[in-house]
Amino acid sequence: MTNFDEVIDLALVVVDDYRLKKLWNQNEKEFKTYVDGFLLSAIPFFKECRQSLIYNLCDRVFEADLTASEKSILANLWVIQWYAKDNQNYAMYRQHLQNSSSFKNHSESQNLKENSIYADKLREEVNRQIVAYQMEDLSTYLG
Repeated sequence: MTNFDEVIDLALVVVDDYRLKKLWNQNEKEFKTYVDGFLLSAIPFFKECRQSLIYNLCDRVFEADLTASEKSILANLWVIQWYAKDNQNYAMYRQHLQNSSSFKNHSESQNLKENSIYADKLREEVNRQIVAYQMEDLSTYLG
């Protein structure tokens, strides 16, 4: 079995968000529920996984013993899901401030752009990771 925390901890090395830290400090159970949501939304994007990604949500575990490569891919997919949510929040914020023209001068605008660029690069990296992962066991795909 692989605990969700093994994957999420890898993802949190990349994501430094004061809101997540605050949630962790306020309520660990709510934090885990929140971050688990990003993992659950990431799972369908790893269709190429050789192992079953069946999980037990109550125990917060995958039934399989995931490899380091599989955990890394899932962690990166988690980060992509987190960035999508974060960028959606920024977009809503921008829309709210657009009339006042203060968004142009606001640092959040630059953050949104940088986050979008990073998320795009991470998607490319995940695709490379998945290809490398598939090549590890080429015989599986050649049948």
